[in-house]
Amino acid sequence: MTTLSLPEEFVLLLHKSNGSYYASSDHTGAAELGELVLTERVGLEDKKLTVLDAEPSGTAATPASTTPKPSPSEGCCAGSARSSC
Repeated sequence: MTTLSLPEEFVLLLHKSNGSYYASSDHTGAAELGELVLTERVGLEDKKLTVLDAEPSGTAATPASTTPKPSPSEGCCAGSARSSC
């Protein structure tokens, strides 16, 4: 069984039985903040936040600028049946 983070669980709760979902981006952000507090990456005291662990968590999406590009030998159609790109 896969363990979900607090924000992931919250997003699942936003889904309606008919397939649509409730819009609640501000509450999802609160769930993200709660997850950071629970994992002791951020401290919360008297409405003040303090970063306790600034190391990357490994959960952020990789920016498109760091996506590896195919090498010239691979070309844009490497492994495809197309004869031209």
